Amino acid sequence: MRVLLFMALGVFIFAQSMRAQSFKEIANADGVSIVYKLTKTDSSGTKKDKYLLEVNVQNNNGYDLAYLIPKNSTFSLPLSDLMVTNTVNLFGMKLPEEYLSLSGFQTSLQTSDQKMVYVLPSKDSKKFEFKLITKKDIIPVVASASFKQRLISMENLY
Repeated sequence: MRVLLFMALGVFIFAQSMRAQSFKEIANADGVSIVYKLTKTDSSGTKKDKYLLEVNVQNNNGYDLAYLIPKNSTFSLPLSDLMVTNTVNLFGMKLPEEYLSLSGFQTSLQTSDQKMVYVLPSKDSKKFEFKLITKKDIIPVVASASFKQRLISMENLY
């Protein structure tokens, strides 16, 4: 009986680790998907855990996409914001949310009305990595991703 219990526990732990290794989709719009993977990198500290959040923004279309940002913006206008919350498993308490900005590739192109062109090439992805540090036993949760800009085919840009 004990052997079966240990085997079942081993299979469960293996399945959990395999699931943690794969990317999960959090958003999809206009053929652009945002996927992420969260990996615990260090839990040796007595008061802190460290995580690596890998995020990919993938243009799945057969054509390049762009979005426009006013040239003289005094603030950041990302393609998407990724919201990360931290939850304590034991008590279900929530800590403040953190917004991580995702953007396309900035080009040297600009439109006649002074807007900068950011592009997401066809079948290409932009990769982001964020290092997160939490209090011990607090697990970061990627809660949502929202697109902030309208995506336009490069052919229809001008």
